[in-house]
Amino acid sequence: MENKEIKETGIGSDKVLRSGNMKKGQKNGQEMLVKRIEYLCVEKGISQYKLALKSTVPVTTLDNIMKRRTVNPGLFTVVKLCNGLGITLAEFFDCDEFHSIEADVE
Repeated sequence: MENKEIKETGIGSDKVLRSGNMKKGQKNGQEMLVKRIEYLCVEKGISQYKLALKSTVPVTTLDNIMKRRTVNPGLFTVVKLCNGLGITLAEFFDCDEFHSIEADVE
């Protein structure tokens, strides 16, 4: 797996990481997102179709995320999915896989 350069945008005195990958050997973010959605659907006892309906995310959008066609889904799409799952964004990312992400900053 190759590392991509992290692009930074200055906002005032803060820098915001716009994109980046994990260090080599870690799962990529897309795969982690898909696995987390799959896990939460099973845990909540809902199908991906029902999640799409409850979250108001178009079925085709969720399908493209799950089939890894959408490489980087937007934040508001993930927020909508969280709403459909009845969890917060913080709860969505509260798992070991996301806690272990380290940006490759040089």
